[in-house]
Amino acid sequence: MNMKFLVTRLSILLLAQQITANEANPNLGQNKYAHLTTEQRQEQMVKLFEEFADRSKEKNKGFKHYANEFEEVCNDNDKLWKDLGSFCKTIKSIKSTTEATIKIPQAFTKIGDNKIKEQIGDIAKKRGRAGLFLALRQRLNTKN
Repeated sequence: MNMKFLVTRLSILLLAQQITANEANPNLGQNKYAHLTTEQRQEQMVKLFEEFADRSKEKNKGFKHYANEFEEVCNDNDKLWKDLGSFCKTIKSIKSTTEATIKIPQAFTKIGDNKIKEQIGDIAKKRGRAGLFLALRQRLNTKN
């Protein structure tokens, strides 16, 4: 058989396989937040942060899960990434609760969007009793 024929046939088979996979799962490889507006993504970010603050309810979801979700919400939206990218990266790097108590307040101060900053701050104040947000609550209380 001709080598060109084999390469063409293999390409067609791979393309057919990819089309079949996409029909089975059309969201495969796509950002699940891509259809949301910037405002809706901001709301989603706050909702995720609230879940993150209450993460004791779901012990199987820790820093990495939420860091990935935060990153996906912001990923292909330039405005949100500018405002929250540093916050996302910081949460992704956290390895312990002690580290979180130090790093989350530092990352919080770098959030550029005041509306999100205020909403996340309110959530952190409400959940401050858990110890994770103690440093953040203290920092917020000293600034007010």
